[in-house]
Order: sequence, then structure tokens, then C-alpha cells
Amino acid sequence: MSHFFLGVVNSFQNYAKVQQTKVFGTGEDINTGLHAATLLYHFGEHYAKYKKEHFKKDVKPRLIKKCSDYQILGNIVDASKHYEIDRNNPVVTSASSIKEMIRVIEYEDNDGEYRVLEKNISILSNNNENLYLIDLMVNVINMWFSILYSENIIPHFKKYTIDRSIIPPRPNKTGISDDLKIIASSFLPFHLEFEFFKYDNVTRNIYPKPLVSSARMPISFTNSLTNEKITSIVELLEDEYFHFTILKSDEDKEKYLHEKAIEKGVLIEMYKEARQKWNYRGATTLAISGPSEGDLLTMEVELDDSEFVEFHSIIDESSKDKYLFKVAKRNGTIDKMLAEAKSRWNIDYDESVFSNMF
Repeated sequence: MSHFFLGVVNSFQNYAKVQQTKVFGTGEDINTGLHAATLLYHFGEHYAKYKKEHFKKDVKPRLIKKCSDYQILGNIVDASKHYEIDRNNPVVTSASSIKEMIRVIEYEDNDGEYRVLEKNISILSNNNENLYLIDLMVNVINMWFSILYSENIIPHFKKYTIDRSIIPPRPNKTGISDDLKIIASSFLPFHLEFEFFKYDNVTRNIYPKPLVSSARMPISFTNSLTNEKITSIVELLEDEYFHFTILKSDEDKEKYLHEKAIEKGVLIEMYKEARQKWNYRGATTLAISGPSEGDLLTMEVELDDSEFVEFHSIIDESSKDKYLFKVAKRNGTIDKMLAEAKSRWNIDYDESVFSNMF
């Protein structure tokens, strides 16, 4: 297993060092990167021989199950060798999708925005997702360390990480990094591409930056009885749209857009229109559960125009409940419900029955 340390690990570490250098355009990045990727992938055959197992039939499926990036790395290695591949539905099919890129990362400190330049090898997958060679290789080499150490083949375990929580300092007063030397080689085709990213202080990670100064996001409100719709537009500023794009689930995106619609007054205008057109009130009904299963006393809380606007301006649901209870107590709805409960079930309820709204 000396090949693992002398070949695989050394070549990976060599590429990691080359990636940190400030020279772009010589082809050294892609050469050392693909060499390291090749050793990382084909080490599977060395491992299979050591285990006295068949690589394609036994070992390879097991490795892919443990780390799906192993298969993608194999696609990249095969595509770089044969130029195009099409067997077994590869994620990457052509060497033309493997490119050296300059990544522009935007950070922010007390003096404002600043930008740092990084080199990267980017691979465009068949579903138009940008993959990054260093990320794939980190996952695969960590897989190898995990397997070899757990099987007592190597004496120690090591885990590589890419720590994005470490924020690089402002490069200079201008805030624009100028220390990357770009060389146009006479024997290589010169092709310069940029990718733009932004650092998010909350998640402490970087994400692709939308190249827009603002975005107009449609939002609609549907009458559940008639299916009629009221539609409008929420204008998101650059930082707001960036935050929107990095949210992972549709539910989180919908919630964020809803909050911004309230914050910017868009949703209030839509609710006002709904109130005028459909007599819309919103979730303004209070309820008391009776002594038997199915016993339920409900009553609508009447909101005047100013109360309606204030109620629907509240984002947090528990705060909405508290406000609704406050209005219901002020306009006598609570007293009416308690009296009705006494009449209906002969039980002396008090305000604690609404304790979930306090």
C-alpha cells in the first residue's frame, strides 16, 4: 500500500499546492489536477488486487455506494483520456467540459466589499451543474483514508477539509485582488473564464453570485373558494436576491419571499385588494374545545382596516396569535366566547383557555 502515500496522497497534495499558486494560464493546474484525479480513481484497481476481488464487478460498486463522487471522478478521468465517453450514463461525457477557471469571491468588511481571486478546475456536468475537481478529490481521498484505516491497511487516519469559514483579509485599499499573474502561453490555446461568488456570513460559505442588481419576483394570492388570483411583484435588491438563491428548499424560498413581500408592503396591498374584492379576513377565527370529542366553539374576530393591516404585517405566527387575542379581548370577542361556552356546556372557562396565544 506504499503506492497510496507515495503516489495518490503526494499527487493530491501537489495539486493542492499548485492550486494555491498565483499563476494562471500555464496549464500546470489542469495537468497536476487530472494526474492526481487519475491516481485517486485507479487506486481502486490496486485496492481490488490487494483484496483479491474483481474491481468492476465487486469493488467499484461498493466504492460508489460509499462515495458517489468516486464515479464522477472516474467519468472525468475517462473523458480526459478518451475525450468523449457514453457508456453507463456518465455524469461527465466530454473533456471539453473540463476547464481552468478564475473564481472571483466577494467578501465584505467594515470598509465595504472586496474581492479575492482563486484558481479552480470546473467541470460542467450533463445536467448543467458546475462541479469542482478539488471538491470531488477531497471527498474521494477522505473515502480512501476511511476505508484503509478501518480495515487496518494503513496505520493512521487523515481527513482533508476545505474550510470556507476562514475569511481572507482585504487584499489592498481598492478591495480588488491584483496578485494573480495571468500568462498566455505560446503553445497553449488561451481561454480566460471567470466565475463569480459571494461569501455568506450566516452559513459561512460561498455561493454563486447572480449577476443582477435586482430581481422582480412574482407572488400571488388565491381565493380558496373561487380560485381567483391576485398577483403582484416583489422587487428584491442584489443582496436579497443572493440570499434567496442560496436557500435550498422551495419552502424556505417561499417563506423568505413572503417575508419580503410583507416587509416591502406588497402583501398588505394584495390583502387590501382581497378584502375589498372577496371580503377576505385571513386566519382570524378563535376556537374553544368543548368537553366531548368534536365539541368546538368558533368565533370570527372582526378587524377594522388599521387592525387588518397591522395583523397581516406581522411575520411571526405566534406574534400574530398574540395580536389577534389582544384585539379580541379589546373588542369583546373573548367575553362573548366565554359566555357562549358557559351557555353551551355549563363550564366556567377563563382566558387561560387561549393560553396557546399568549
